[in-house]
Amino acid sequence: MSNKYILTILAIAVYMNAIAQNELKLKLDSIAKTGLEKGIPGIQVIISKNEDYNIYNYGYHEIERKTEVNDSSNWRYGSITKLFTAVMILQLESEGKLSIDDSVSKYINLKQHNHAGITIKHLLNHTSGLYNYTSSSQLKWEDSTEQCLEYSLKRDLNFLPGSKYNYCNTGYIILGLIIEKITKQSYQQNIT
Repeated sequence: MSNKYILTILAIAVYMNAIAQNELKLKLDSIAKTGLEKGIPGIQVIISKNEDYNIYNYGYHEIERKTEVNDSSNWRYGSITKLFTAVMILQLESEGKLSIDDSVSKYINLKQHNHAGITIKHLLNHTSGLYNYTSSSQLKWEDSTEQCLEYSLKRDLNFLPGSKYNYCNTGYIILGLIIEKITKQSYQQNIT
């Protein structure tokens, strides 16, 4: 096969890839526009393949400050991270670095709740009885992890650990801190 044909095939492949990326961007733009019109403040989509990635940004990261979403926007932990957090905890258990039956107070100071018998398992399955910081109207998304945790730990337990189920974001903050303490790396470094 001559160099002319090889160059033609490569040019067609590059062209087809560009068309596919343009079509993807148009679809993402349409979806984002609909989301923004329905009240979603900001959206960031990262599409990666091997070492290459593209980032698509829409709307605002901070509405009050009119800060637009950009490639270096930082996002708060959300429920999507619960899956990753649980997997990392189970990996640490399989490595013998912790047990899900361990008392949380072995790793993190739960202040008035240190003797309540809250285990890592209670945090994982939302049966700790801890106050869910996202139930508060006093806390904002901009508040730090430490502020959210401090606020929650000042409140009484909602129930005896293990006796009931109540969805609790506070437990997953604590699990993230346990991961950081054991690995001596940030949560982000552990995810990576």
